[in-house]
Amino acid sequence: MYTVYALGSLKTSQPFLTRPQHLKHFPTPHNILTQEIKEKKKEKALREANKEHSLSIMEASKPANLF
Repeated sequence: MYTVYALGSLKTSQPFLTRPQHLKHFPTPHNILTQEIKEKKKEKALREANKEHSLSIMEASKPANLF
């Protein structure tokens, strides 16, 4: 039985479809894209929350209508 240390053993039927253990911490293009999308969604949610918060502050700071 031959063993390829860098890519896994020849026992596995698909050694190239799974990432080797020592490469898992390197970002893949897919991971980078999904990370950017997640960050954009977070920023958009924060903007919406800030907008709602500022609107509620403006509503609360309006002078009360006495008539």
